[in-house]
Amino acid sequence: MTDRGLRDQLVDHARRMIAAGLVRGTSGNLSARTEEREAFLITPSGVDYETMRAEDIVLVALDGIIALQLGQASAVPDDEITRMHDFIHHHYGQV
Repeated sequence: MTDRGLRDQLVDHARRMIAAGLVRGTSGNLSARTEEREAFLITPSGVDYETMRAEDIVLVALDGIIALQLGQASAVPDDEITRMHDFIHHHYGQV
């Protein structure tokens, strides 16, 4: 799947989580490992899932460095959360 397809899926799943009552507003983060590069996409912190766009999803290299940010300039994932998701994607590639 392309990075764009994964971005769209993350937004869709985030909204489903809100609809199901699993999270509220900006709580929680979702991520997905990309097939196109050694990186993962992660939802930014502080952006309401109801208004989040695919462009707000941040691309992070597997070394934890933000590689590409298309959306809101201030919309980045929390550093601690990014490190946790990086560890999972780096060590458990099939997740």
